[in-house]
This record gives sequence, structure tokens and C-alpha cells, in this order.
Amino acid sequence: MSREPRQDDSRPSREEAFDAFCLLVAYASGHSAAPQTYDQRHLPPDVSSEDSYKRRHRALRAAGIPGAWTRSKTLACTPAAWAAELAKPKRPPKLVIVPPPAPDLAAEAARALGIKWTR
Repeated sequence: MSREPRQDDSRPSREEAFDAFCLLVAYASGHSAAPQTYDQRHLPPDVSSEDSYKRRHRALRAAGIPGAWTRSKTLACTPAAWAAELAKPKRPPKLVIVPPPAPDLAAEAARALGIKWTR
């Protein structure tokens, strides 16, 4: 890109016109309009709510993924960090507590009274 000052101020040089054209094409095609970082106010395209963004950002920070940071109340993240795969945490198997069998009150009363059952 030519940065030399123009000699004639009435018309731009060919290099300046071409640089301006390239800038317009880049802007129109969206290359320069894409955000370099995401935050809770400017969400990535695959996020539906601010809450889901905050949960994913917390998981990225806990995993130590570079590119996810916090500044004051802003939770920022780069597109590369957002695309990082997180390992799913292994949860221990869910323990099922089985209560002891209910006492058979009729059998205890019969035993206390000395009653013998025959079948």
C-alpha cells in the first residue's frame, strides 16, 4: 500500500484508488467486519442465550484453554478458544441407597408371644 502524499490533490493516484477499492471489497465481503472476540453481549453464532455463553466460558476457563479471559465484568473469548473441544468430566457412578427391609411386626409379635406358625 502506498503511503506517499499525493502531488496533485484533485485526483487520487492509481495505487490509492486500488487500495480504497480493496478496502471496500474486504468490508463488503465481511472479512473485516467479523468480531475478533466474543463476549456476553456479542455472542458467537452457535449460542442461543447469554446464560449458555457464561456456562461455556466458565468451563473454558476452568480447563485452562488459552484465549478465554475475564476483565472486570466482561467475559471475553477468541473464536479459536470457543471452538476448542472440552473433555467431558467423568462422573462417579450414581450411588443408590437401598433402605433396609421393613421389620415384620406380625412375626415379631408372634415370636414374643410364643406362637409357632406351621405351613
